[in-house]
Amino acid sequence: MQLQWKNEKSVIEEMRDLKQKIEDLKVDEIRYEREGNLSKAAEVKHGLLPQTQAQLEAKGKELENIQSDSTLLQEAVGEEDIAKLYQPGQVFLLLNALF
Repeated sequence: MQLQWKNEKSVIEEMRDLKQKIEDLKVDEIRYEREGNLSKAAEVKHGLLPQTQAQLEAKGKELENIQSDSTLLQEAVGEEDIAKLYQPGQVFLLLNALF
């Protein structure tokens, strides 16, 4: 179980890094276009950006494969997770744990 947790955590962290890299590349592309450096802008837009997006998709599939049996970590909190916390017994337990 600990190995699965480490694997999930590692992949999620890599996905976050790739998402940040994509955002940085988008900013770089805009900056290069404003500077008139169209060759660099094209390199980012048609080379680096699609390559990084493909890496992100591959990591997403890797995470799906790791989590196919059971999920220990999630990348985002959903409505179902919040609903679980707001069940009457769960709120009482949560409050007791906090205070």
